[in-house]
Amino acid sequence: MDEILRLFNDNSTIDIIGNEQLNRPLTNLANEISPSLITANAEVTRTICQIFAI
Repeated sequence: MDEILRLFNDNSTIDIIGNEQLNRPLTNLANEISPSLITANAEVTRTICQIFAI
């Protein structure tokens, strides 16, 4: 996350399209949080199925 924040320097915006410096840390971040998202989505699915008796 620090790597992403450093890309901003003193700017409030940065280019996204074609920004390889941004792509690398975002890819790493996505890989890190993916297992947690999968688990959370599965729990939401179970809860919805229970509520609607699916």
